[in-house]
Amino acid sequence: MHFDVPILLENTIKWYESNLSKDNRFDITVLKDNKIVAFGGYTSIDRVVGKAETYLFANPIQHHHGIGTEAKMLMCQYGFEVLGLNKLYFVANEDNFPIIRVNEKCGFVMEGRLRHEYLTTKGELKDMLYYGLLKEDWKKKSFNGNE
Repeated sequence: MHFDVPILLENTIKWYESNLSKDNRFDITVLKDNKIVAFGGYTSIDRVVGKAETYLFANPIQHHHGIGTEAKMLMCQYGFEVLGLNKLYFVANEDNFPIIRVNEKCGFVMEGRLRHEYLTTKGELKDMLYYGLLKEDWKKKSFNGNE
């Protein structure tokens, strides 16, 4: 996902409202102690193939507290067990180390590199990394309670 920074409330509201009627996405809000700590979801849901792209944003105040990893693990569980998907994936800027680390902790593996796929605000071409997680691999992981 690419967006302009700073992230403004009015732009977020417009984005949210424009996505309400789409049936190929499912957005979530993560609460802890009745406070929003993250939001994310599933986009480009393909019910025929059984896959969806995932995204996650943790509240910056919550960074380095494990909220992102905990939220993503719950998203994986929900995607596979409730939505019935076979594959979850995400695409990240090559230098977005925090989100890459969170997803790798959840079992995602890099499946490909899209070279010179985005332009930075400094005018540099950067790569995007494609990560995926299959349901069969998720079931093998001990962190979801199946081992």
